[in-house]
Amino acid sequence: MKFIALDVNVGDSFVLKEGCNNFVIDGGKNRNTIVKKLLKNNIVDIDVVICSHYDNDHLNGIIGITNSNKINIKELWLPDIFGDIAFTLSRNPEFALELLNGDSPNIQSKKEPTLENYLENQETIEQNDINEQVNIFDISVLEYLWDKLNSFCSCPLLGLSVVNIKNIVNIQKIISLVIHATCSGAHIRWLKYKETLTKKRISRDYELIALNSYEKKLQVYIKDIFYLALNVLSKINKESLVFQFEKTGLPNVLFTADSDLGFCGGKDIPLNNNSIVTAPHHGSSANSCVYQIVQGNNLIYVRSDQFTNKRPCKEYISLPVKYCTVCNTVKHKQQVTLEYDQNTQLWDTVNTVCCSCQ
Repeated sequence: MKFIALDVNVGDSFVLKEGCNNFVIDGGKNRNTIVKKLLKNNIVDIDVVICSHYDNDHLNGIIGITNSNKINIKELWLPDIFGDIAFTLSRNPEFALELLNGDSPNIQSKKEPTLENYLENQETIEQNDINEQVNIFDISVLEYLWDKLNSFCSCPLLGLSVVNIKNIVNIQKIISLVIHATCSGAHIRWLKYKETLTKKRISRDYELIALNSYEKKLQVYIKDIFYLALNVLSKINKESLVFQFEKTGLPNVLFTADSDLGFCGGKDIPLNNNSIVTAPHHGSSANSCVYQIVQGNNLIYVRSDQFTNKRPCKEYISLPVKYCTVCNTVKHKQQVTLEYDQNTQLWDTVNTVCCSCQ
């Protein structure tokens, strides 16, 4: 088993190789960098590509992977909000065109704009029903919208509100992802965030457990919900999808993304000895509670970040075993590569130095 934190400069991108399976979790900010890094590691066939949430430093690289003709993807696991927005637009393209004309409803809510508050009417359905979703998107409509939005982004119209411009850019990015993902031939699974611990095995073929999500069908939003969904995209990084690799006889790998693990409700997450944990939100102090929630012996933390003096937090710095793609003491970047030795039951480093953050 091999774990890799790719040095994508900005954002997260992790690779887990176990047996014949390759998993990629998030893609960093640059669409081209991630493809180059994967090819450099001879990763051309990927079993599962996961996008944990909407932030550019996780999503953009996923778009790059789906758009590459050099990489093959079997399955793509995405937050359902991406699919719901694209599905809605393929049925109601006028929602996007109204934004170009400067129209959008004045949305007011007493609740915090979170996925769970706005989209809480979705329910789990049976796997057989999920598998019936074939060619649900009208790609020709999405391509028409993408051309319209791309023209706007190349030469933005004056007089539009900041909110409208932001929503137009968000829609273009989601449409681009869905078009490339659909055309790639990958089987797409849409996962809904849940504010409680779910521990769902998404596919029988892979030992990746979703800790705070479940698979669902897509839905068409009414107009108000459509705009609400757009407005929560950039506010839900703590509602990142979190996954745990779990196989008998092997250490776990916990992919925290930008989550604070609030969905655990204060309960601990126990891990096997010598498990790997990705540092939440690049080691940010806002997510420092995670280091108390995750429990296990001889845990190894891996942090992906760009060079900054603002991170990591003191809780991360105090950890006994940790590795960074770039530390706050030096600007030198590294790919963190750890290989698990089944005989010693320990992780060996491959051209990787320990964290020197202060």
